[in-house]
Amino acid sequence: MPDAQEKRSLKSRLVRSVAANSFSQGVTLVTQLLNVPLFAHFWGVDLWGEWVLLSTIPVYLAMSDLSFGATAGTEMTMLVGRGDRPRALQVLQSAWFVVTGLSVGLFLLFLTLTFVLPLNDLLNLSLLTRGESTAIMVVLLCQVFVAQQGGLIEASYKCDGNYASGVFWMNVMRLTEFAVGALFLFLGADPWTYAMAAVAVKSASYFLLWSDVTRRSPWIRLGWSHVDLGLARPLLGPAITFNAFPLGYALNIQGFTILAGMVGGGPGAALFSTMRTLVRVVWQVANGIALSIWAELSKAIGAGDYELARKIHRRAGQVALWVVLMGSGVMAVFGPWVYEVWTRRVVPFDPVLFGLLLLATILGSQWVVSYTVALATNRHKRIAGEFILCNAGAIGLGALLVRPMGMQGGALALALGELVMLGLVLRDTMGILKEDWGGYLRSIVVPPADLVQKGLRRLRRT
Repeated sequence: MPDAQEKRSLKSRLVRSVAANSFSQGVTLVTQLLNVPLFAHFWGVDLWGEWVLLSTIPVYLAMSDLSFGATAGTEMTMLVGRGDRPRALQVLQSAWFVVTGLSVGLFLLFLTLTFVLPLNDLLNLSLLTRGESTAIMVVLLCQVFVAQQGGLIEASYKCDGNYASGVFWMNVMRLTEFAVGALFLFLGADPWTYAMAAVAVKSASYFLLWSDVTRRSPWIRLGWSHVDLGLARPLLGPAITFNAFPLGYALNIQGFTILAGMVGGGPGAALFSTMRTLVRVVWQVANGIALSIWAELSKAIGAGDYELARKIHRRAGQVALWVVLMGSGVMAVFGPWVYEVWTRRVVPFDPVLFGLLLLATILGSQWVVSYTVALATNRHKRIAGEFILCNAGAIGLGALLVRPMGMQGGALALALGELVMLGLVLRDTMGILKEDWGGYLRSIVVPPADLVQKGLRRLRRT
């Protein structure tokens, strides 16, 4: 059990982690909102569209490290929790060896394809010449090579109690990239110059981040002297299955949007998609809490302190439940007005559809906190497979329900899918933590007293 000082330190780390993830979500929101008008204004829709086509392939390649960064970070954090930093260093260097090998191989493969394949014909490019599109693609591939180091940088911050600092500085880097890119657009940069600036900023940023993480944790260093592929091999399975989650989310989001389009055409898809985007603001809060407890769960379980891990999970579940419920209440009251202002009443508001989507979001926000336990121990293989199957089943059910119920049937199927996932995730979580179902449920249904008191004090001041 941690002493009083360690409890204060743990609380401080969790608070900073939540703040850092809130900052990350803010950066994502700002950059996504501003990117569209910036590119459309300075390049025009046609040139911007050709840039999007060229950059799509590198964006997917950037994820081709097979999530070794995430799984290596979890393993390293558990080892540090047990006090085994030498072995954690072996895991880092072994994962770096694998990621670098993959990066070099993919870089050479796609570099060859860039020069061999007729890019302009395949992508139907008309504004960019063959030479320009080839040069841009080469620079983008260089950017991918650099970007694939990001997962291991995050792992190095995360494993030694510096998760919040890592998230903060990684997002400062993202803001810097965005600001430099916007400056180059303002100065009249063409796509090739813009891409070169992005590579230069990312390379310099990663160099500074590696310098910062090694200053905070001098035992962390890159190299080949501690490589042991026997340590990297067990990470392969968790790394591959980790990719099932982004695949499952893509299936979930795109699949139900397609169902809505099948019923209501373009307007139906627009209605479903925009309403879901709005209500998922609530989900983002829970996701921020989940990310914030990941490293602490790995550390506690790695040290064999299951009592602390259960307390962290219970507290996160409690806070997530009540914050999401309060946020959903606010969304239920003000959501219709926000939606009409946001869409300028071009898309009509459907209160029943909105309510069902909000219910699905509430259920989804609860299991996303608990599945962090499986991720934090690299024991997510079963949940990953069930996530894909559950989404596929929910879409199949939705296809049946949309006929008699319209888009509301799709939303109902989505909510039922989230409910099934909640049960499956809690089953695995209870087993990993050796947790009592009743004890966990009783702990989260009680409002967090400290948050209530803070809220009352703020109300009194206002």
